[in-house]
Amino acid sequence: LLDSKGIISRSREDLNKFKQEALEFTNPENLEGGLQDAIKDADCFIGVSVANLLKKEDVQTMASDPIVF
Repeated sequence: LLDSKGIISRSREDLNKFKQEALEFTNPENLEGGLQDAIKDADCFIGVSVANLLKKEDVQTMASDPIVF
C-alpha cells in the first residue's frame, strides 16, 4: 500500500489512523521506499489515483504474468 509519500510502513510517523489500521493486513515485511520498491516481484498492481503511473520498465520488474489495474 502506497500513498503520495511512498510505502505505508511502521517506521513512518505521518500516518493517519486509517493508514495505521491498514498496516494490520499490509506490508508484513515492513518494506520502505517508493512505487518501484513496492512493485518489485509483485503479482498485482491496482492504481486508483494517478493515470499512466507505471512505465513498461516498471511492469517488467514485477512477477511473471503480472496483473495491472
